Amino acid sequence: MKAAFTGTLTWGMVVVGLKAYPVISEGDAKIRWVHRPCLTPVSEARRCNACNLVGIPDGQRVRAVETGGRWITIEDSEFQQVMPEPETGRPITVQAMAKLAELNPLWLEKAYYLAPEAQAGRAYSLLHRVLQTEQAGAIVTFISYSRPRLGVIYAGAQGLLLRLLHYSESVRDWKAYGVELGAVVLKPDEIRMAQTFVRRQVRPFTHKTFKNEYHERLQGLIEDKLKGKVPTPPPAVPVAAKILDLTAALKASLDAVAARRGARAKEPKKAAKRKAARR
Repeated sequence: MKAAFTGTLTWGMVVVGLKAYPVISEGDAKIRWVHRPCLTPVSEARRCNACNLVGIPDGQRVRAVETGGRWITIEDSEFQQVMPEPETGRPITVQAMAKLAELNPLWLEKAYYLAPEAQAGRAYSLLHRVLQTEQAGAIVTFISYSRPRLGVIYAGAQGLLLRLLHYSESVRDWKAYGVELGAVVLKPDEIRMAQTFVRRQVRPFTHKTFKNEYHERLQGLIEDKLKGKVPTPPPAVPVAAKILDLTAALKASLDAVAARRGARAKEPKKAAKRKAARR
């Protein structure tokens, strides 16, 4: 399978080339509208390029799925047989309870806040309390946008949340991408230095620390142009030299962390000296 994208992970002075593959397969067969006489896909403007026709009426369109180089047509009556029931008023059915720790992050999809309807506040609060205490989630099934969905309802800090789950058949296997960790023999010094580097870098995670720089730059560009300012290109980011020897790269990474710590330790002393000099 072709990689979705490739990139280079810089971890201290260690450089790791990576190829990214989607974890989730497309799942359901893709249904298209085709021109019935020639089985050519019809555009949103109802155009058939093969027949050079525009405005194709409903009677000449039919749903179809491409498989093995062939288009398999699906008539309206056949399509209705496989469609889920309408979602209006359909229940959210609890199929099981599961410990949240057992849910693989790869299975998780979109997240939704769940709010109680009128008169449901007490039952809502009770469910939140129990799921929070037990660190459990309710595995649920329901219909949304004419599709059967799988999800988990769990307790958040301020209310219940629903997280959609991918069905198991949609999750691809690691083996398809040739990842064989056991085939690599690591040196004890490499493991020790890598562990030390990680431990020195670990700190409490603060989500607000990470900003969407693209969004901020785009907003800044728009504001500058509204004010008639000429946009200035950002400064070039210096590229660190690659160190090919893994042990040497780890040692250089630890030295860089130690140097940054030393610099931070000196900053309060310099600030105190400047403050004393102003008096």
